[in-house]
Amino acid sequence: MIKFSNVSKSFGGKTVLEDVSFFIPEDKITVIMGPSGCGKSTILRLMIGLMKPDAGKIEIMNNDITKISDKELFELRKNMGMVFQAGALFDSLNVIDNVSFFLKEHKLKSKEEINSLAIEALRFVGLEDSAYLYPSELSGGMQRRVAIARTIVYRPKIVLFDEPTTGLDPHTSRIIEDLIKNLREQTGALILIVSHVFQTAFRLAERII
Repeated sequence: MIKFSNVSKSFGGKTVLEDVSFFIPEDKITVIMGPSGCGKSTILRLMIGLMKPDAGKIEIMNNDITKISDKELFELRKNMGMVFQAGALFDSLNVIDNVSFFLKEHKLKSKEEINSLAIEALRFVGLEDSAYLYPSELSGGMQRRVAIARTIVYRPKIVLFDEPTTGLDPHTSRIIEDLIKNLREQTGALILIVSHVFQTAFRLAERII
């Protein structure tokens, strides 16, 4: 479970979040809805420890991440994955190297295991045949799918999605939405989606904040 208790965050004197409290259950796909600029993406970055709140408490898997050490946060992050809005792929790496980057960087598995896990993740998103293409050779929707594969390759217990269908056509959006549903059904991972797209929230959300 994820729990925010009285969390506040400001940037340059501008308050983005003020005294925010909510919880995210493990057994439902939760969507945080709201217009651009209302602090949704800030919530995600606070969750994974990319920034700290000015006030309040953030609990992830029973750990208050506002108080744990950097080493403890690193270990906790191994249970979390985030799919960024623009995909955030490395342009200089091909698809399979993008997907396996985290596992290789932290030497979490053998080379053979990493390759097998990367292929499995690409198969899940339907891009096994695109393993050796580069991001510039992919459509926007394919890049989003690679980003999902990169996130799930190490099988996190929590997966966060930042505007997963923004800028995509309806057909491609539906593909991404189906992947998210399948991910929840096949892995049981806690799924949290931040979106301002009503259609995505309507199709996926079991709980809306």
